[in-house]
Amino acid sequence: MVKTLVVIAHPELDSSMSQQFLIESGMHWSNVDYLDLTDLYSLEDMVITDERNRLIKYDRVFFQFPLYWYQAPAVLKQWLDDILPLNFEDTELMHALSGKDFGLIVTIGRKEEHFQSGGQEQRTLSEMLSPFEMLARSLGWNFLPIFNIHQFEFMSEEEKMTLMMRYACYIETGNKTSESLYHQYIIKKLQTIDDASMTLDAENKMVFHLFVETLQEQSEEFNELMTITEKW
Repeated sequence: MVKTLVVIAHPELDSSMSQQFLIESGMHWSNVDYLDLTDLYSLEDMVITDERNRLIKYDRVFFQFPLYWYQAPAVLKQWLDDILPLNFEDTELMHALSGKDFGLIVTIGRKEEHFQSGGQEQRTLSEMLSPFEMLARSLGWNFLPIFNIHQFEFMSEEEKMTLMMRYACYIETGNKTSESLYHQYIIKKLQTIDDASMTLDAENKMVFHLFVETLQEQSEEFNELMTITEKW
C-alpha cells in the first residue's frame, strides 16, 4: 500500500473552514497521515532527524496550504530549511528521500480566472509555485499537477461534495486530470459499502446496487470512447 503524508502549513488551522473540510474529507475517505507544521513547531523538543525519518518513510507527499502573497506560509519554508541538507550535499539522505510522488494542494481566496495570462494577476498558479517543482526535481520526486481550490467559502453544498471526492481521489491516487481514473475511484468507494452499514430498506438497497452497476457500465463506455478519441 502506498503511504501518503499531507504536510499542512497554516498559521490558524483550527479556525480555517476550508482546511478542516479537507482534513475531514481525507481522513474519512482515504488512508493518509496529516502533519500540522504550526503544531509541530509549538513543541520545544522537535528533532530534525525524526522529521527526516518521517518524510523518508512515505511514498507520496503533499504540501497543503493557503496562498499567502503568492507563496506558501513561512512555516513551510522553515520546515524545509530545517530538514533538507544544505546544498544537497548529504548524498545518503538525498538517496533515501528520492523516488516520491509530490503534489501541492492550495486554497486560494480569489477566482481561478485571475491566475492566467491576461488575467488580473498576469501569472498562472504553476508559474508562481514553480520553485516547488524545481525542489521536486532536485529531490528526485515526481511532481504532480497542482490541486487548486478557489473561493471555498462561496461554494455550494453540491460543489463541496464534489470537492470532497476529488480531493480524496487526488491524495489517494495522485490523479487530478483523468476523468476515467476518477470515475473508477468513485465506483471503488461505493463498492466497499456493504448492506449491513446501510440504513436502507431492501428495496432501496437494491436500487443502490443497480446504481453502482450502472455507473460501472457507463464508466466502461466512457473509457471505450476515450480510447477511440485518442486515436484520432
